[in-house]
Amino acid sequence: MSTDAALTMLQLQALAIPPVTILLKMLRRSDNLPWATRKASFLSAIASIGLFVAGAAGAIVHLVSTTSFSPVLQLTFGITVLALLPFLFVAAVLYRDHRANFGP
Repeated sequence: MSTDAALTMLQLQALAIPPVTILLKMLRRSDNLPWATRKASFLSAIASIGLFVAGAAGAIVHLVSTTSFSPVLQLTFGITVLALLPFLFVAAVLYRDHRANFGP
């Protein structure tokens, strides 16, 4: 039962990150928002992605610790979580670029 819940959480996290990146793109194009609102929105999106990565890591740790996966599959799980980390980097770069263009 808990394995099913962990797999469901991984699916939810995989489906939720792309919309956050689309929201970041839309936020960059919104010229009529005050800087404080933009900053809070960017930081919220970055935090959201970070929490999704942490949640995925937790679900994978649970799956690996409760079931017996081959070492190759365990490595694949780890690589999958690491593949999510560039989203945080890209969001931070977008924030810095946006701040340079529109910030105070």
